[in-house]
Amino acid sequence: AYAHRKGGQHGLKKLITIIDEVHLIESAVEFKSFQKSTQIYANGLNISITTAGISKTSFCYEYTEYAKKILSGEIKNDKMYVHISKADEDSEGHVDMMDPIQQEKACPSLGVTVSKDRMMSDAETAVNSSTLKIEFLAYSLNIFQNKVKAYFSVGKFITSNELYSWTMEDLAQLDITWYGGVDLSRKYDLTAAALYGEYAGVGIIIPHAWFPHTEATSKAREDNIDLFGWEEDGELTICNGNIIQEDDVVDWFCYMRDAGFIISSIGIDKQYAKTFKFKMMDSGFRVDDQPQTDYAISPGFNEIQDKVIDEKLYYLDSAAFEYCVQNLKVRDLGPVKQLRKIDDKHRIDIFMAAVFAAVQKIKSIDTENEREEFQE
Repeated sequence: AYAHRKGGQHGLKKLITIIDEVHLIESAVEFKSFQKSTQIYANGLNISITTAGISKTSFCYEYTEYAKKILSGEIKNDKMYVHISKADEDSEGHVDMMDPIQQEKACPSLGVTVSKDRMMSDAETAVNSSTLKIEFLAYSLNIFQNKVKAYFSVGKFITSNELYSWTMEDLAQLDITWYGGVDLSRKYDLTAAALYGEYAGVGIIIPHAWFPHTEATSKAREDNIDLFGWEEDGELTICNGNIIQEDDVVDWFCYMRDAGFIISSIGIDKQYAKTFKFKMMDSGFRVDDQPQTDYAISPGFNEIQDKVIDEKLYYLDSAAFEYCVQNLKVRDLGPVKQLRKIDDKHRIDIFMAAVFAAVQKIKSIDTENEREEFQE
């Protein structure tokens, strides 16, 4: 038995480790330290046990998603045995907490080591309390939650995305007018850009992001962001140095244009990106001022939301984009939406870049309609 103390697991030498409540472990580095303690033995065994946690960007959530891929056969790992007991969710992440069948799926020993009456009583209490509902779903039904509920269910996005399969090469050949958006953020944190276009009624998002090399390892650990996984998938560029160079972002748009993407305009908030704006203009792009006010960006958000509801949104399976979707907190004021992130350690920059790009498309349509009305 080992009473956990942060950093104290280094140097342990064990034949068998049983790691309980994995959802409380803060990083992959900490978890791996326990696992490595059995490496000195040829028959070392690591057993990890946990309920779900209250964070969909935690190490435990990412590890569980990896385990699911082993169960589905997407990933082969003969050294890892996986068993997951959880309630079933629908496409929007909802579950019937009062259903005894779902309770038993999450707790196979229900009626043996866990009282059925107690489980049902807890469910009845949770139904009427938003706080207790989160706790019950996470710790009794094993469904990961966020302390602050995100606006979107990422399942809606995934369902829509899986209906389409265009590659980058396919999209470059299609007759699509593209619009760009950039969220430069801080030069020492995540910066994002996106192209947005429409084909046969389907809204298409091509996202990309950048992160400085010197901060990547620490931020990936501290904030549990899969930066290196995104880089491996081609969704993110780890930039050399301490800050993100604006030229790297300019080069990406130039690369996309050279690949065949016809880019009509790019939305940039000139208040925070004056030099970047001029660099883009010098490279031959038409740049439009894109204020980051709630009123200015709401049409782009509404455009993306409508496409998701109609299952007509495609974002090339981008895990980085899905990550940002899960971190979005929205205050709905009718046609105007206030977009925020659910926590300071979370990022929504890639989603915001897509919103800015969608705004450019809407502006273009409005301008064309006004021109036609004037001519009539």
